[in-house]
Amino acid sequence: MDTEYISSPLFTFIVGEERKKFPVHSQALADLSPTLDKLLDGQMLEANVRQADWSDVEVDTFVRLCEYAYRSDYTPPSCTDRTLQTEDFGIVPEPSKSLARAARPKKWNKRGITDLPSLESSESYSRKSAIDKQGQNLSTSGVSARHTLQYKKKNISSEQLDGEFVRLIGAIRFNQQVASNTQEMRFSPKGNTNSQEDFTPVFLSHVKLYILADKYGIFPLGKLVLQKLTDTLMQFSLYEGNVDNVTGLVRFAFNKTFRRQEGKDSLRHLATAYVASVLVQLGDSTAFQELLAESGDFVTDLWEIIWT
Repeated sequence: MDTEYISSPLFTFIVGEERKKFPVHSQALADLSPTLDKLLDGQMLEANVRQADWSDVEVDTFVRLCEYAYRSDYTPPSCTDRTLQTEDFGIVPEPSKSLARAARPKKWNKRGITDLPSLESSESYSRKSAIDKQGQNLSTSGVSARHTLQYKKKNISSEQLDGEFVRLIGAIRFNQQVASNTQEMRFSPKGNTNSQEDFTPVFLSHVKLYILADKYGIFPLGKLVLQKLTDTLMQFSLYEGNVDNVTGLVRFAFNKTFRRQEGKDSLRHLATAYVASVLVQLGDSTAFQELLAESGDFVTDLWEIIWT
């Protein structure tokens, strides 16, 4: 630990709904970003009174931020056991049916991921063939065929659904390899073996820390969060009883972030790419269909991955 940190003046954060006071060494957090430097040691009111109101930040999230400030790392929570909550959530007691690709029940695997149907229906294809052969318009209004919407034959392949998430995994592994040259990487998240292991607290702990890092411009922390969240998603197994873990992650991520004018928000992009990669497993899920019914940016982003 840098002695400059522990010898720097204390700064008090008032955190969470319970407004708990956390005195921290100012230099440890000020060094995380220019925004925090101004807050703690600049000309802002908070710097003058040596106190900041962060009651909109949860205590656990703030503690992880401090852990990162002192250790350049943070510890996510473990999953929780929701066995006692099965009646509340309508979860069928074990043995639960896994949605893993190698052993999905039939109702979750009507077609293999490599045999996804074309987005076109047989009827639309017949009509298109008729247009090509006869040079006629779909409309009976006599509008010229050159004004009709361009027809595209489109198939969804497993490579297309998996592709973006696989690309993100590759980029993250490369970043991890680079980081390991300067610091030891020990994060090896544990996966789940049944639907009673609730990963919602795990997923949301990462998401909330990412949102805080993004707000205050702590870009290295934001990158670390995405790495850990990706590693966790790679170890996560879908069951009929835990789809809400994923929909909860997506819903929170999109509700708490905003569409960027340029580029894509990295958290939104990761969540959407993951969902696309397991779309065949999620398709029949009521929880997932309810998420789609809410519409919004997630549906647009998901469709962009599917259609591109």
